[in-house]
Amino acid sequence: MLHTKTLRIGFFAIVSVLMIVALSACQTTQPENIQASRLTPGAVKSFIVKGVTTEADINNYFGAPNLVTQSSAGLDVWSYNRMSSNSNSSGSYGSLLLFGASSSSANVNTQSFDLIITFNAKEVVQDYKMIASSY
Repeated sequence: MLHTKTLRIGFFAIVSVLMIVALSACQTTQPENIQASRLTPGAVKSFIVKGVTTEADINNYFGAPNLVTQSSAGLDVWSYNRMSSNSNSSGSYGSLLLFGASSSSANVNTQSFDLIITFNAKEVVQDYKMIASSY
């Protein structure tokens, strides 16, 4: 009688461990958290006004540029770049002992946004260009 009770407890312990292993092997990855940024096409279009917005305004709103250069005419040119990646991967990994197989899939979406601003001699926006791509 004691032997049968010990076998039952052992059987339930083994089944419980195998179920935990099988269930914990399932994996799902959520998209990466992308830090919010004001550097978006909508924000650029609504904030920058040619002939009005100054270098100080741009710096206060968007922060320091990634690159500062000068045009062939000697005007300041500020460049901003923002890249983001969303990665979704999922898989179902059964215990090889129980199910004998596993499968997984991955999907990566990368977006790039560039803003190039040319200022006149009075440090006011003369022109700007936006380039957005997704791949």
